[in-house]
Amino acid sequence: MKSAWMVLLSVGLCLASSAAAQPARIDRITIVEAGLLEARKIDQVATPGTASGHTSVLDSVVFYESSRRVPARIGVQFGVRYRITGMPSGQEATVRTKWLVPAPGMRNPLTGVVTRVDEADETVTVGTDRLAGYKFSQAWEVVPGPWTLELWADDRKLGSVTFIVGND
Repeated sequence: MKSAWMVLLSVGLCLASSAAAQPARIDRITIVEAGLLEARKIDQVATPGTASGHTSVLDSVVFYESSRRVPARIGVQFGVRYRITGMPSGQEATVRTKWLVPAPGMRNPLTGVVTRVDEADETVTVGTDRLAGYKFSQAWEVVPGPWTLELWADDRKLGSVTFIVGND
């Protein structure tokens, strides 16, 4: 009888540990707000796949205009705040952000590389809100036309927003 309990306990512990080790599942991404924003840069992270080679870590984010029209000038920041819904809440998952840049794309003068898709994987927490944005820091980044942000999880596009960059 004692060995039967040990077997049941062992099986129970194995099932519990395998359930705890399951990856988070993102079911839905909801756009909470979108538009022009201001934020304070507090850090920078090397990010292959992006035109500049890095992404910024921001603080004090404020959406000051709920618009899909973006002025074509250095210093302008735009993007979305989105909510991650899935299971289990509080667990980390990965979201891929893809900025689809209009033709002819961004040509980095230091590398000569032309970028039409600026993408990065980000670690997110299920059940929280997250920011995805872009700031025109260099003149070569300011490309007029439709900029589309796509949000992907597990090879599924779960959200997108299109901004029109221009001066009209």
